[in-house]
Amino acid sequence: YKVRKKFNTFVPVQPNMEMKRFFTIVSAVVALTACDKVVTPDASIEPRTAVVDYDGGTSVFALTCNTTWTATCDYEEVTVIPSSGEGDATITVTVPPSTYEDTRSIRVTVVAANDESTTTHTARHIITLEAKPFIRLAQTSGYVSPDGGGVRINVYSNTEWTAKADPADFVTLSQAEGSDNASLTVTVPENNTGASRTAHIPLSLKDVPGVSAEYALTQNAK
Repeated sequence: YKVRKKFNTFVPVQPNMEMKRFFTIVSAVVALTACDKVVTPDASIEPRTAVVDYDGGTSVFALTCNTTWTATCDYEEVTVIPSSGEGDATITVTVPPSTYEDTRSIRVTVVAANDESTTTHTARHIITLEAKPFIRLAQTSGYVSPDGGGVRINVYSNTEWTAKADPADFVTLSQAEGSDNASLTVTVPENNTGASRTAHIPLSLKDVPGVSAEYALTQNAK
């Protein structure tokens, strides 16, 4: 007898149409998400702080950013260049001479944002503007008795100062220098010269030439 071999026959299974549609939609969503990934704005500044002399000057800082940005300052007289851009940048802040008798904080604010994100990121560069040196007196003139006596001069300043008398032969100062607000006493002996006399007491800032105040002290003859 002859033996006939039997062979298994494989019939390919047709995939379900609903399954094909499902995988097609999932693939499209994944591809769309990969293409439209939202960039979250981020920005950092270095250095974050600086000090500018009262005479004015510049402060330069490096901005690291991953999107578009704008830079503004809370002082109109201060210039920021550039004031907008995209990506990393070097920003120069120019500060004019101070007109204030106390220190001021100048804030440069950088806001990173883009059209794709609903969030923003803020970074700040803080500049300390030093005070403009000054000196002034509560009174600029006074009188002392012919019998002699003392006069107190109230000094207002925000830095170191010096004082002297002109002429110095009949006037004694309680101190030849001082700092910030203080009281200076001028002592005068009796006037036996037979004529009135006047002493001028100029007070000048120690490290700032040209800034001064003067007190005139008059004494009549005895």
